[in-house]
Amino acid sequence: MAHHGFRRHVGEAALSHGRRHCRQPAAGATDQSAQPQRRGPRALVAGHVHELHVLFHRDLRGAGALMSASFNGSSSRFYNNTDLPALVSGYPFAIFAWIKPTSASASYMVAGAGDFSGAQDEFMMYADGAGTTKLRAFARASGSTAADSASAMVTTWQPALVVFTSTTSRTAYYAGGASGSDTTSQSVSFANLDRVVVGVRGISNTLYYSGLMAHLAMWQGTVPGASDWTSLAAGATPSSIASAGLIDYWALTSTQGSNQTGSNGYVLTADSISNSTDNPTLGGGGGTAIAALMKHYRQRRAA
Repeated sequence: MAHHGFRRHVGEAALSHGRRHCRQPAAGATDQSAQPQRRGPRALVAGHVHELHVLFHRDLRGAGALMSASFNGSSSRFYNNTDLPALVSGYPFAIFAWIKPTSASASYMVAGAGDFSGAQDEFMMYADGAGTTKLRAFARASGSTAADSASAMVTTWQPALVVFTSTTSRTAYYAGGASGSDTTSQSVSFANLDRVVVGVRGISNTLYYSGLMAHLAMWQGTVPGASDWTSLAAGATPSSIASAGLIDYWALTSTQGSNQTGSNGYVLTADSISNSTDNPTLGGGGGTAIAALMKHYRQRRAA
């Protein structure tokens, strides 16, 4: 991203951030000299943009610009079969990611949890290539049921969210469009889940994902609702949404050849993952987005 584009990207979000942090003098106050000197929103914008501009270019010269995880469709995956599956312990459960698939008509699993040891239990974000490919909230125990998103899959960066609310309720959101829902009963056993996976099926090493992915998050207990979907689709940072129920958030925007540690410390082991400099721009959420960007670059500078 050129530095001029970077300045334009953070400007609007920084202005929103600045307005909220610039208090006006109390009503009726006449002695201006008694008021503390405060920076106006435009001054805050200039300060934030300058700091981000400096940190951004230090990042380019050092560890590199923001990236995304690239999946090859045959062996690429992230997984955790140790401490993470136990956190997928009951309804509701939700999965979110920004994805850019190679094909708009392929079948693949984006992320989820499953019983790899033998049973059929799984909760997955799934794209079914049959007919008009749509994102699915896919639940399976003795059989399988799925809620289809209203929007068909495309090969550009789009947000995707699946929510499993109960044995008879699951919802799929994709590309900022309307949701799709399903109410067929499916009694998945949470106790059987032994693996959290990204880019592959939870019960077998099949249905590999081909494409790019960033900003992966999972929730349990407190999960994103319809209004949160609007914020996520607009570019809000996932860790700022339904934070009380956040299992973990993996930005997937740094070096992908190694394991990825989420914001809550849970590790995804990497297999055959490569880097891409193609990354979705998170611009929604106003101050949330600027705060997240500043936190990211300050942490990178400190490291």
